Amino acid sequence: FLYFIGQMNRRMGGNRVVLLLVVVVAVCFLVKTQGKGPSPYGLNEKVGKQKQVSDVVLTSVSELPAYLRTVAERELVDRLYRVDEKDARLTVPDTFQDKVKEMFKAYPGGSESLHFVEKQTLVTIRNKVTYEHSLFNKIRRYRPGYREKLTQEEEDLLQKQLTESEGANCDFCNPDRTASDIFGKIYGKFCYVASNVAKYEKWHSLLIAKAHSPLDISEEAVVDYILTAKKWFQAVNSADPTAVAPHLMWDATGRASASQIHQHMQMSINNFYYQKAEESREKARQYTALYGGNMWADIAEVHDSLGLAIRKGDAVLLVHLTPVKEREVVVVGRSGDESFAVLLHLAVAALMDAGTRAFSAGIVFEDLSEHTPHIPAVARIIDRGAPNDVRNDVGAMEFYGSNNVGQDPFELMQKVRATYNRLSSQQ
Repeated sequence: FLYFIGQMNRRMGGNRVVLLLVVVVAVCFLVKTQGKGPSPYGLNEKVGKQKQVSDVVLTSVSELPAYLRTVAERELVDRLYRVDEKDARLTVPDTFQDKVKEMFKAYPGGSESLHFVEKQTLVTIRNKVTYEHSLFNKIRRYRPGYREKLTQEEEDLLQKQLTESEGANCDFCNPDRTASDIFGKIYGKFCYVASNVAKYEKWHSLLIAKAHSPLDISEEAVVDYILTAKKWFQAVNSADPTAVAPHLMWDATGRASASQIHQHMQMSINNFYYQKAEESREKARQYTALYGGNMWADIAEVHDSLGLAIRKGDAVLLVHLTPVKEREVVVVGRSGDESFAVLLHLAVAALMDAGTRAFSAGIVFEDLSEHTPHIPAVARIIDRGAPNDVRNDVGAMEFYGSNNVGQDPFELMQKVRATYNRLSSQQ
């Protein structure tokens, strides 16, 4: 800056008035731009300086509309979200009452009175930037066939099946019975990488855990999974510089569409991001162009203000306000920061503590071309239901409509906090 001023002084022949004007303009520019622009990984300083765990505690999404009406500063909430409360009315005839009472016998407080059926309150939340839209109605958690936990007998049977499938009959338990990429296998402490023999992308491999059970997941292992995945992405990028958009997909148990019981993940890297990832990234770019801020930083700030966030290092965990399905938890941050993997493990552990025995997760890593360095890595994970449930957990509404969700994010946050406290006490 001083060098610049000196050069300008010489060119203007020592004209002090003009020089003064140049200095004033330059200083104003520096002040205006200092600290401006998006944070490199979506966690701006304002968010980063807040508490690791918010003090705000709402117990149910049904409390959210009334709470927001009391919030004085809600510009960011209103920019990002539309929250609606809707009352639905119906009449259950005498000829149908016994059947409905039986259908909802698990409803808290019992189903002797059908007032909760005839007068239902729904809360819908729409992200006005990404267009994600989730519909919440507590009663749907108690409809026939909906279960949140296995019985102890079912739990014992599941563990028996997982144990019996391990060993000599499992290809993934034996790395020499898996294929290799053209540059060879990559090994981590808790996993190794094998090439997928039925590819859906040019560069498509498997990250295979050394632990057989898809439910045996430690924090140390998740840190190693992310590190090893990044090594594979870099190896591919070195062999093919056009491969710059990394993805990782993680399905646990057959209920979540895993074709093998053994714990594993699908990795792929392409010259552009897949549809859903690119839609989110494009919205983030548009948001920055329109508001000058960072979409994920602002989403994190809203979640933090509602008590739905836990942060660590350069990463933040969000119990999502607009989940795509049950118990969705989102982790946003820099994938090279260990905190990202630590919070991803917290998300997995919290879901398992809550009873999840099948889950699907997707991680979109940063662009290796660095064309969009301000867009962070994003991991999302959902519960897929009981492993032995014969009914599918998604249907036409999920494919072609909006997100129909039974689980309450504020209730889930209480479970995440409990797991966070449990894991913290063990350190």
